[in-house]
Amino acid sequence: MNRPVNKTQAASRVATQKSATEQYQRDVAAAIAIVGRNYAGYEDKRKQSGSKAISAAARRARRAALTAKTTEDCVRVLNEWARVFRDKHVSALMLDKHGQPTNCATPKQAGTSHPSAASRSSKPTARALSDETFLVTIPSFALQYKPALDALTKKHDAEIKRRPNLIIDLRGNGGGADPAFSSLLPYLYTQPFVTVGLDIFVTKENTDAWEALITPISAAEKRTPASRLRAMWSIPKEEKETRALVVDIVKKMRAATDGTFLCCGADSLDTLPEVFPLPSRVAILMNRQCGSTTEQFLLLARQSKKVTLFGQPSAGVLDYGNVRLFTLPSGNCFLAVPTTRSRRLPEEPIDNIGIAPDVRIRNLASPRAGGDTGVGFVQNYLKRHPPSAKL
Repeated sequence: MNRPVNKTQAASRVATQKSATEQYQRDVAAAIAIVGRNYAGYEDKRKQSGSKAISAAARRARRAALTAKTTEDCVRVLNEWARVFRDKHVSALMLDKHGQPTNCATPKQAGTSHPSAASRSSKPTARALSDETFLVTIPSFALQYKPALDALTKKHDAEIKRRPNLIIDLRGNGGGADPAFSSLLPYLYTQPFVTVGLDIFVTKENTDAWEALITPISAAEKRTPASRLRAMWSIPKEEKETRALVVDIVKKMRAATDGTFLCCGADSLDTLPEVFPLPSRVAILMNRQCGSTTEQFLLLARQSKKVTLFGQPSAGVLDYGNVRLFTLPSGNCFLAVPTTRSRRLPEEPIDNIGIAPDVRIRNLASPRAGGDTGVGFVQNYLKRHPPSAKL
């Protein structure tokens, strides 16, 4: 026998769903406005793709929001809209049932997008493969793992420096923050590292987002999704040098004119005290998930006469960086927006191109996949090719 329909409950469900959909519409409208005001690459993308294409994508997103029923729906609508910018750093995310950030993409769709993805990664590991070769595996350059990587290189320093070969496995490393890889550079160094600087796009919202990296979060605030996610992106208290750098950048941003670009990283030529005799050869394993900060590391690494890159081209997500987090009106959807622009542009773009390996390895599995032969391939390659200035 069919149960009678409770009209009051049905009406309540309809009203609740209508309210949620209206909330997602506000999220989509806010995201479109935030990107237009704060994305460091917006004008470049407008010139490349055309205002009509960007406006059409925004209209499609607003229409799609009319049928959004869940937070996941809203995040997917936003990420579909963000594709018009051809910049994986521009993305929407939410916290999943485990409290981890997700962009709601399927495994085939997922790619490098923003530092928060690093929160799902594990700490770096290291082990000797033989008397000739040492392996360091680094799944993430997120600042939260910098202390672990610093401790790991300190612990194994003598072992690394008594072997001719060092393999650094970066497969799946979607990025993080440049200070995280500083302890690796001495092992690569053969000549001064040339770094092309970047400019930050100054707006009040961008300035507030930068300041949020160093603003303490109270215990009460941590109960909200926005604060839990912000905590993942915050600079650890022990990173005093990084915190001091951000404090200085925020101070300069406050004094600058909104809508202008401010130099926050000058071009540099960085010299280290010495060139280590060993390791004499450094092999870096990379794949298409290597993006953002990891690509910055690759740009520095390939300047070394010791280094050879193995694997697949990188993700191509580096021209616009220093992604900052914006909370959308619902408090459950978040927007990642790049706030800086590399001065390599427009002459030397990386986005949607990537960094090519010196030695390509086809059908390269991830370091945790069954049947992974990446490290073995590199070991055999090093055995077959005698040492030289550069492989």
